Amino acid sequence: MKLSRKLIMVSAAALMGVSPIVAPVVSSNVAQAATKKTTNSNSKTTKSGDETKLGSNAYIYDKNGKRNTNYKYEGKVWKSIGKGSTIQTYGTTTINGTVYFDIGNGNYIKAGNVATVNGKKYTTSSTKTSTTSKKTTTTKKTSSDKTATSKKADTNSIQLIKNAYVYDKNGKRIKSAGTLKKGSSVEYISTVTIKNKKYLDLGKGQYIKVGNVNADDIIDDNTPTGTLTHNAYVYDKNGKRIKSAKTLKKGATIKYTGTKTIKGKEYYNLGKGQFVKAANVKPDVDDQQGDDENVKNTYVKLIKNAYIYDENGKRVANTGLLFKGLEYQTVGDGARKINDVWYYQIGHNQFIKAVNAVVSSGDALIPADEDPAKPNADADATLGTTIATWKTGASLYNSNGVVKPNTYFGQGHQARVNKLLYIWVKAENKAELFYQVASAKDSYVKADVVDVKDSTLAISNTQEEAKNLATPATTETKQGLVAAINAAEAVKKEAAYTLASPTSKQNFDKALQAAKDINESVNANMAEVNTNLNALVAAQGQLNGRKVQVTDLNNLSASEQEQIIQVVANAEGVPTSSVKFSGNSNIEVTSATGYVSTKPVTDYATATPQTAASVN
Repeated sequence: MKLSRKLIMVSAAALMGVSPIVAPVVSSNVAQAATKKTTNSNSKTTKSGDETKLGSNAYIYDKNGKRNTNYKYEGKVWKSIGKGSTIQTYGTTTINGTVYFDIGNGNYIKAGNVATVNGKKYTTSSTKTSTTSKKTTTTKKTSSDKTATSKKADTNSIQLIKNAYVYDKNGKRIKSAGTLKKGSSVEYISTVTIKNKKYLDLGKGQYIKVGNVNADDIIDDNTPTGTLTHNAYVYDKNGKRIKSAKTLKKGATIKYTGTKTIKGKEYYNLGKGQFVKAANVKPDVDDQQGDDENVKNTYVKLIKNAYIYDENGKRVANTGLLFKGLEYQTVGDGARKINDVWYYQIGHNQFIKAVNAVVSSGDALIPADEDPAKPNADADATLGTTIATWKTGASLYNSNGVVKPNTYFGQGHQARVNKLLYIWVKAENKAELFYQVASAKDSYVKADVVDVKDSTLAISNTQEEAKNLATPATTETKQGLVAAINAAEAVKKEAAYTLASPTSKQNFDKALQAAKDINESVNANMAEVNTNLNALVAAQGQLNGRKVQVTDLNNLSASEQEQIIQVVANAEGVPTSSVKFSGNSNIEVTSATGYVSTKPVTDYATATPQTAASVN
């Protein structure tokens, strides 16, 4: 399947809003999709309309089968209609070989998203439709390579990993369709449930069991999406770039089926063995709010990787991880306590645990004495850190003396600070006194806008030194950074890195790449050189890999085996239950996707030389 099937190219303007997951519930229990019906000579219609219930989330399309992201209902814009919603429809029509329901005013939803019509179960074979453009036919092939249906213009392709039978809407085998062979590709519309079992809808009333394909490759309207924040290469399952795949452009929307750690780095799985680096993707969380009054001016930034939960505190399936460093605007309640745990609301019925995020801009949403991520003054006192309280609303600056976007904090906000120094502010042509914020990278707040009590922090530089740091860096003044980069490259071959946890390796890789970028930049100043040098040294110090010291590699004790399993689990990013010994010299590791790899124990352990006993 071509990569283009997995991408929806959208303009930067369109990305300002995030697609909703669940549609509103109206008092009549019927969401009137439209009051005015548009006629279509090729569609089967009813005068009063049908009560149609959705079995899955549905996008809205126009008469040409193109997504309508500006569909309006009751004065609000909806980018999808949620699973379980009941709407009025006016018959069906076929556009480019795909069956759609007419919801009025030139808008349509795919038939594959419909569960019932007027209370009766609906399947794609329930209604006969005439085509408006291309004919859809059943193609008969040889017994060695039969496919259930011909290719449609708006379907997805997937490869069979097992021989597959074809079934009807009741889950009964269609013997005349033959057997679809392992390795062949089929076109499907969506996933459906028949008698509590998952199937792929091939169209024309034909289905195959999901167990016959790789579940990670399934793409449909309910597949989570993400927006590319940078141009991105496409990689294979081993982290090797697929040069035949085009570079994905910044601003594009991708569909992904989950996340995967490859050689210590996080990737999003595009299906069909294709991946993009997580660092290039911001997962779309679905903002269901139709008007501005429900959107808060508060932004939260993840300080840890986080899952998405619903209003009951249950994990939302198929949404994957949101990665540390991403920032989201809060909506709805902003923050809510669920089962005595605080959450931030980042979309309709979508929440993240407050312990995983801090307010990066705007007003605090959680009481100061209950915020799990807010610094505790008593605890910090024992750590020798200091708390700064905003006397007035103010933004943060970077080490270059430039205001950081989306970092405005209101009066009363608190943050840990761990350094007091002068920074040259070019816009003001002078050195200003700042506190360094401990919890955010390269972030500083002006000393005159915060209140700091009982601080023991001394000014660490002079105004003249701050001015000198603003000067352009030269090859000579970058020598310290170059030495640190060379040392870091050498560390990547050592156990400290190879056996480190995926998170610490990822942080180290980011710091190393940032240092290289600054070293190669002709516009870098000394402040940037020093900041990246310190960050690289700190990230290297946090690498936690080490081999287990054992007495005899051929005769491991139970305690030594347990230590080795812990090291393997840490390095591979899997639970200890996914690691087991195969004999005394090999280890089997089962990945999250079920792939089993075998590795020698010597990758994770080394024998301690024994000192010979002295003889008197």
